[in-house]
This record gives sequence, structure tokens and C-alpha cells, in this order.
Amino acid sequence: MSRYLALDFDSSGLYACIGTVQRGSLKLERALHLPENFAAITPERLGELGLKLRAFVKDAGVEAMPTLVSVPRDRLIFKDVKHPKCQPTEEPALVKFQAQRDLAVPPESLVMDYVPVPAAGDERGAVAVFVRKDSLEAIRTLCDGAGLKLQLVHPRPYATAVAVQHALKHGQLHLPDHTGQAVATLSIWPGGGEFVVQREAQVLFSRSLSQNGTVSEAAFLGEAKRSLAAYRMANPKVELNQLILCENGDAGPTWTARLQQALGLPVQPFDPVAALKPSKNAPEASAPYLAPLGLLATRALPTATPLNFLTPRQPKNETSTSTKWLAIAGFAYLMLALIGMLGLYLLNDQLDGRRIAAALAKDKLGKDFITAQFDVNRRMSVTDFRGHGVNWLDVFYDLTEVMSSVDKM
Repeated sequence: MSRYLALDFDSSGLYACIGTVQRGSLKLERALHLPENFAAITPERLGELGLKLRAFVKDAGVEAMPTLVSVPRDRLIFKDVKHPKCQPTEEPALVKFQAQRDLAVPPESLVMDYVPVPAAGDERGAVAVFVRKDSLEAIRTLCDGAGLKLQLVHPRPYATAVAVQHALKHGQLHLPDHTGQAVATLSIWPGGGEFVVQREAQVLFSRSLSQNGTVSEAAFLGEAKRSLAAYRMANPKVELNQLILCENGDAGPTWTARLQQALGLPVQPFDPVAALKPSKNAPEASAPYLAPLGLLATRALPTATPLNFLTPRQPKNETSTSTKWLAIAGFAYLMLALIGMLGLYLLNDQLDGRRIAAALAKDKLGKDFITAQFDVNRRMSVTDFRGHGVNWLDVFYDLTEVMSSVDKM
């Protein structure tokens, strides 16, 4: 079982969801709100917002918790990319090259991740998503200052799509004949909202609602119609059949009927927080928590879109078969060389031992030879002495030398 903290920064505040994921099942513990404008995280406000986030985290008792963060649609750049068929290891570089063309901002100031999408024929498709590096660094700084372990930075439209997919899979949202069909999700909250169209896990279209789009019924219906028209212009071949409405909660179910009448589409109300039955602190307005719940659902759904600006897709060097065999041969040659060197070392060590033993034996033999030669010489002298008789003439001569006078005798 793993616990996560999901955060969504918006102009109306910080929306947080604390949940646990176990064996693909998501359980919502709490949904919290910090009423502070986090939409523009400028360097001047970074310290102030960091202190407030740290105090918020401490009060919630979620220090050092794995954290998931969503990035609003108006902070992102989306580009549809078509590229020829290529090796999977070459795809990230090719998508990045195609997506960076004709950008209005310098590519070096952006971080890109992408998700492959189906395409016809030999072509391949992808949706590239860009976020500014300074925005990503600001999120990192906020989470590090609050003592949180940042694991995921995810586009909010894709988090919304995952939340809807999770609700459909677990029967928390019932839409007839939705398999393979395009479904729109319209989320509104104080000061804004988002319009997201998806087909299964694929996001087809997304758009931010203006801050004035929810101040009145006419403004809201106008924003909804503009969003629907923009989608139909961008995707004329994919008909939209149903719409899910996550509203602020203070208008009751009246928005659903009025929106269905104005757009001519079946509209299904959806309360994502109530569907998960949090253990405590259930908020009155659940629409702002749709993206944080989607972030939590990315950990419960194995088919969730693997977009993460912290670890974007990168080109990988493919190891060919010939290169692999060359590496194996080189490794085998190195092992043989090491074994040969080890054998030579052991043989040389053994020969050194033999040389030392032979030198010691030689030295001992030399000493034994000298001792034996001395004994032989001594015995030969004794034998030679014994072999000669007494020369009496010499004895008498010597006596005459001693006693030369007869008188003395």
C-alpha cells in the first residue's frame, strides 16, 4: 500500500488530495484547499508561497510524502506531430525535432514529453507537450522547500482524462456506449475551468476556460459553445457524443439541464470526490479536485499515460546484434586474458619457490661437501702417517745434535 499527495495549483488556490493505492484500487482519505493564488509562481513570490505550502503540509501531516503535481492547460504548449516509421530508440529524438519546429518560444527554455497516438499508414503520430523550465523549477523548489518528495509533474488535461477513465472502469461514472467514443469533460470552479475531450486514454483536445466564463449563465454557456466549436474545428472526423459536467456545486443540478439544452448533447453530472467516498473533509465543490484525483489514479491504472516532465522520454542507443556479439567476444577475450595472466602469475610464483628451494639445497650441499672434504683430508693424513716406519738414523742424528759430547753421555 502506497500513500500519495496530489497537488493542483490554480488562481483560486491550492487543491490537494491525499490517497492510498493498493493493488490497483484507489482510496481517497482527504481533500484539502489552501486559498492562495498559486497560478503565477514568480521568483518574487516563490519564498512566500514556499512558506505557506510548508505550513499547509505540516498542518496536514503529510511531510516527506511522495507528491504528484498537475500543470494547468494554460501553462502548456501542445503540438500534434506526424513522423515516419522508425525504430523505438530513435522515436524520442525524431518527435522532439518535429515538435520544436515553428515554436513561438526558444526550445531551450522548454521541457518536452510526448505520448504516441495512432496514425494511418506508415506514418506515426504523437502529441508533444511542452512546459517552461522556469515553471518546472518553481514546482521543484516549492516541493523541496516543503519537504515533499516530488515524483510526477503531469499535464492537467491528461490527469482529467485518467480520472474519468478510472471512474468509468470502477463503475463510479455510468455512460452508455462510451467504448471507443469521444467523451468531453467540462470542469468549472471559481475563476476558471477546463474542457477536455478524450477517447479512452487518448486526449483529443483540451482548452482552458476564461476567468470570466463562469460569472454568469450567459458567459458560461458561451464558453461551453466556444469550446465545443473549437473541438469540432480541430477534430471534424471524430464526433462528440457525450459530455461530463463537474461543476462547482453551488448551482446544484441546474447547470446540467441548461447545458444539455444549449449544446444539444447528453450531459452527465459527475462528482469525483463523492464517488470515492473520502473518509473525512469532503469539500462542497469537487470540480477543482478532478485533476488531483486523476494524478492519484495514474498510480492505480497501469494503462495511464506515462507523461512526466521530471523524466521525459529520451533517445536510447540501440545495441545491434553484431555489436552485441562483438561485446560478448570482447568480454570473452578479456576473461581469457585475465585467466592467462592469473595462470602466469601462479606459475611464476611456483617457479620462484622452486628456485629458492634449489638455492637453499645447493648451499647446504656446498657446506656438506666442505665438511666431508675436511674429514677425508684428516683421515688421509692419519693413514699416511701410519704407513711410514721410524727412521732410526734420523733419530740418532737428532740425538747427536742434542748430546754432541761423549763425556756427557
